[in-house]
Amino acid sequence: MTIEPLIQASVAIQIHVFAAIAAGVLGAFVFFRRKGTPAHRLAGRVWVLLMVVVSVLSFAIHEINLWGRWSPVHILSIATLISLAVAIYLARRGMIRSHKSTMISTYAGALLIAGTLSFLPGRIMHEVAAGISDTAGRTTGFVIATIADTPPWVWPLLAGLLFLGWMRSRDRIVSRWQLIATPVVVAALSLFNLYSAGLSLAVLAGFAAGAIPGIAFGTAVGTRDNLVPTGDGKVPISGEWLSMTVLLGVFLIRYANGFMAAAFPAMHADPVWLFSSSAASGFLASLVIAQALAQLQTLKPVASGSRV
Repeated sequence: MTIEPLIQASVAIQIHVFAAIAAGVLGAFVFFRRKGTPAHRLAGRVWVLLMVVVSVLSFAIHEINLWGRWSPVHILSIATLISLAVAIYLARRGMIRSHKSTMISTYAGALLIAGTLSFLPGRIMHEVAAGISDTAGRTTGFVIATIADTPPWVWPLLAGLLFLGWMRSRDRIVSRWQLIATPVVVAALSLFNLYSAGLSLAVLAGFAAGAIPGIAFGTAVGTRDNLVPTGDGKVPISGEWLSMTVLLGVFLIRYANGFMAAAFPAMHADPVWLFSSSAASGFLASLVIAQALAQLQTLKPVASGSRV
């Protein structure tokens, strides 16, 4: 590891990286602290400010020039700013559950997923982690070529995941088995990611490192949902965008792994990429699985009481 590439980078990139790291640490602190306290509100405001800095400064960074000087990273930054505005609006309106879901989705999408993709070859954070001090010769042409050569079946898969995520964003009444539909899809994709990356020590260690906080996040979210089944055993579910974030995150990790295999076959042995991508995959998979299990656990006493 070397910080020389970061030291040689522009001031915008340096502030962007340090603000993202601070937001990642502070966001985890906010999530696990008791909600509604003055400390929670203050930390939340600071976190939002850090995320605004991270998002705005991304428009001064042009490492991946897919559409002129712009890339999907800048689309994510716009989505993050919108999501932050929505979260603030929901909090002011007293819609705490929706506020919580929006903030978790923003944390997962803007920090965890985007942070993982920052370790792609050709980006500064990969050079920092891999100990590459020579930043000359970085290119992004392979990104455009890889997207153009993407197998056609990938896009129907993406459309299906988007549809599933959209369905989860709607208020609905579902059966109990439908509670585990999204976790099953995410788990299957995550296991396929592990298989594709090769079950090396870096892959397994990364997955385990991501799974630990993922279980904690998912359990906390699931136990606070307070689901109450109807008389026929169905379960009313409020719409949320966390599932969409997770589904897209797992898809992007799978896509990035495929990209690595095509453009940089040697990356199958790169411990930095294997660990970081597997950690993100482990976090997302364990989050939705732990959330579903916690939801089912909260339903058990209510269901047994309804038969008395």
